[in-house]
Amino acid sequence: MHQTNCIETPQQNAIVERKHQHIFNVVRSLLLNYDVPIIFWSYAIIHAVYIINRIPSTVIKGNTPYELLHKETLDLTNLKTFGSLCFISTLERNRSKLDPRAKKYVFLGYREGTKGYVTLDIKTRETAISINIIFYENIFPYKEKQSTDINNQEQNNFNTLFEEPIKQDIIDNDIHNQQIGNIKLTRDRKTPAFLNDYYYNLVGMIDNKKIKYPISDAISYRKLSQKHTRYSLTLSINFEPRNYDEAERNPKWRKAIAKEIEALTRNNTWIVTDLPHNKKPIGCKWVYKIKHKVDGSVERNKARLVAKGYNQLEGIDYLETFSPVVKLTTVRTLLVVVVKKVWFLKQLDVDNAYLHSDLNEDVYMLMPSRMEIQKENQVCKLKKIIIWTKAIW
Repeated sequence: MHQTNCIETPQQNAIVERKHQHIFNVVRSLLLNYDVPIIFWSYAIIHAVYIINRIPSTVIKGNTPYELLHKETLDLTNLKTFGSLCFISTLERNRSKLDPRAKKYVFLGYREGTKGYVTLDIKTRETAISINIIFYENIFPYKEKQSTDINNQEQNNFNTLFEEPIKQDIIDNDIHNQQIGNIKLTRDRKTPAFLNDYYYNLVGMIDNKKIKYPISDAISYRKLSQKHTRYSLTLSINFEPRNYDEAERNPKWRKAIAKEIEALTRNNTWIVTDLPHNKKPIGCKWVYKIKHKVDGSVERNKARLVAKGYNQLEGIDYLETFSPVVKLTTVRTLLVVVVKKVWFLKQLDVDNAYLHSDLNEDVYMLMPSRMEIQKENQVCKLKKIIIWTKAIW
């Protein structure tokens, strides 16, 4: 039953919030008590609501919401334990004489509109709805699986801790000179224990059955072409600086910053002047972006100076704002015309595209990093617009 609160009555939300908290308390108990993965939270919510609707409540004088809604006697024979083990009978048309007659599943709840039970195959992670089920409500596969993984991990840690270290006796020089060619010290190489929960190199290419919730279930590069796979890996290798200090340590980014300042100066974006007494300057920062080619290789490092326009005051630093944008419909129209006319289409990355607009208001900006300050209290008076500056375009 779906109910809504009345207009301008926020006090009615308290009932909704309490019921919402009640439902999620039950959901957390189901997931945590039986160690069911959190990705099945939606099934836990449906199961929790199913149980709550069949529990007597003092608010309705000891009756259950189900009986009051459907006007019929409640039947609890189909109530089963969430996350318990069950066996589903296999279909006759899909099995031979030697195939198993049932498969192992985990009970996940009920489905509205059917009398069957919702179950999950642990191996394939496929859900199935069936009525021909045998339940073992005292066995919980996910709980036992987690206990087995923990015991195996503890045993591995115990064996590693008490592993006898390699001993190397002191060998006399004469014996060493005679036998050193025949001695070959070997040591088993093992992956560090803290890397067991991580995928390194390419996601989905390593089969590690010890991981409870492998990331390869959600992300996989198997269907990508070799070209796109190489491009995806290249994106994760190159990192963009988070601040000016990190960029200053890299000569490529220092060159990109110098190029941006040179372009701003060449276009007369500002003039260096003293700050008036009745004016307050706005700040600025550097934004860094790596431009990639189609094959994933780095085309160039781009550094852009942006102004902190949120420090400007309306009516003092600017009068109104306007931001030109391109609608997706316009882009699609352009592509259709190009296809019909069989034209050649090329994409360009224009440097300093915002410098063509003049600034009418008096806006003062702090000196950006890497610019030399001749004397104190000097700022940049903007003559043209910089990105993120609030002004008329």
